[in-house]
Amino acid sequence: MISNIYFQVSGLFYVALLIWTFFSKKRKNSAENNLLIYMTLIGMFSLILDVFNTYFVVNSGIVELVSVIISKFNLVLILLDIYLVSVYLYILSFNKSERLDVDREMHIKKMINDSIPLVIIAGILLFILPMKVELVNNVIYSSGLAVYLMDILVLVFVIICIYRFMTRRNSIKSEQRKIILVLIGLLLLTFMIQVIYPELLIVHLMKIFMTVYVFFTIKNPDLEVLNELKEARDRVELANADKANVLLNISHEIRTPLNTIIGFSEALMEEDVSKSAKEDIKYIMMASNSLLETVNGILDDKAVDIQKLKIKEEKYDLNQVIKQVMAYVNNKLLDTNIEFKTKIDSHIPDVLYGDSIRVKQLMLNLLNNAIKYTEEGYIELDVEGILKGNIYRLIISVEDTGIGIPKEKINQIFSKYKKAEEDGEFSIDEDGSDLVITKKLVELMNGRISVISEEKEGSKFTIAIDQKIVSKPLKIENSKETQEENETFDISGKKILVVDDNNMNLKVAARLLKHYNVIVDEADSGLSCLNKINEKEEYDLIFLDDLMPGMSGSETLKRLRKRSDFSIPVVVLTANVSAGMKDKYINDGFDDYIAKPIDRKELQRVLRKFLTRRD
Repeated sequence: MISNIYFQVSGLFYVALLIWTFFSKKRKNSAENNLLIYMTLIGMFSLILDVFNTYFVVNSGIVELVSVIISKFNLVLILLDIYLVSVYLYILSFNKSERLDVDREMHIKKMINDSIPLVIIAGILLFILPMKVELVNNVIYSSGLAVYLMDILVLVFVIICIYRFMTRRNSIKSEQRKIILVLIGLLLLTFMIQVIYPELLIVHLMKIFMTVYVFFTIKNPDLEVLNELKEARDRVELANADKANVLLNISHEIRTPLNTIIGFSEALMEEDVSKSAKEDIKYIMMASNSLLETVNGILDDKAVDIQKLKIKEEKYDLNQVIKQVMAYVNNKLLDTNIEFKTKIDSHIPDVLYGDSIRVKQLMLNLLNNAIKYTEEGYIELDVEGILKGNIYRLIISVEDTGIGIPKEKINQIFSKYKKAEEDGEFSIDEDGSDLVITKKLVELMNGRISVISEEKEGSKFTIAIDQKIVSKPLKIENSKETQEENETFDISGKKILVVDDNNMNLKVAARLLKHYNVIVDEADSGLSCLNKINEKEEYDLIFLDDLMPGMSGSETLKRLRKRSDFSIPVVVLTANVSAGMKDKYINDGFDDYIAKPIDRKELQRVLRKFLTRRD
């Protein structure tokens, strides 16, 4: 080793710079980063000892026991440093999939646990074996068994690293292969220089060089950037939550007048009015139901995104669903140059078991998409199926002569939102799309959707979903549930309290309940409801709106349940129909749930459930 300490001082400068750079920023808690911390601290401590030892010996010209002890400490620190480099190379030898696997940490820990005892034994031997330190012509030389053992240990570590690399080279990423080769090359180079030129104090400097190299090879993303990305993601999620709340509020505001329109229309259908008036009322109800389906579609879009939408299966008449869809499309294509064609399989089973609302929505989504991008020609709805045992594979196709889809964009239509520009060319945008919702619904129903399209020629979308077949004895008109629905039941004289802050909703409920000859009382707030109960008013059933100003229906119910003498069934009557709300209301203590606009069948079911006698 040369007498001056320029190499050590330069190394200290680099290691100080490295420590400041490394510790001044936040970092991931990873095995690689922990190794780098140990390597940096060991390197700094080694250099400090070496500077002290060299300065003391060279300037005093005396080699004492303290100098030998410091030199042995340095050998142990060199051993630890070489060991840490070997561990890092071991980590790099995992392939990409293994490096992402949680078992990787277990493998690393096992390797360290198995090798640490050997390193400790080697360190003890280095410290107890004899070592000679001499000062000759201002040059410090080290020799003895401890030095020879150190040379052998370095060579063993290099051989182990080379063996690991050779046995794993085909599974290691090319980027990691380069890093491993550089580090092995540095180890070999340092070993050879130190053996050939023992007077050069190059070991510690090369250790620092390798530490710096490891620092720049560790993939350690700036956590400030990660935090900024997290904050951006949080802002997006908050914006989405705000968007969801806006959609819910819009839905609620639309449902309130729809409840009035549909409720009074159904009531008028039971009145003694002319045939033409009933026909007009039927069209009003059809248009209102179409608007209601649009509102539901807005909520379904959000529900599908958060995977909360549930498929509700029940018996239904597919032919009736198709008739409703055809009526809607015929009405929408009035005053257009588009011909609406239909091809309906005559062998469709009378009764299927599935989610009729979603089946209808799938048809409408495909048809609305076709109408949106077709200016003239035709749109054809084709409904057929394949019978497999008690399963009917329902195949729904919608073909149009619209603008078509470019081949390069077909794969994007189900993953991104799209629109047509004013010049009639197909483009991708984020304004909203029936197709995105449709694909998610189809997948939710374990079905498949496909598309064939040619630009400026038209498109054909096909959906295949499996529906169960209901056997003939369980036809809708003969089912027990339908018989109950059609049966008249006597609840005359029963007293019902309807609580709603909207006066029109109160009138609709009263009008629908009039058919059952019940006594209807009204309250326009939660507080008014509580006052009526406190005044010992007796009711057989309470319909309670939730979204009311001041005191919500849920809060009103909590106060009612606190009364020991309260046992009246309470049914929530709400326009809050987003995914999961029914279960939430039931969990909150409501006895049942009816959505607005009020469905006559649902109303009848609830009245029978709570107001008729059970044997």
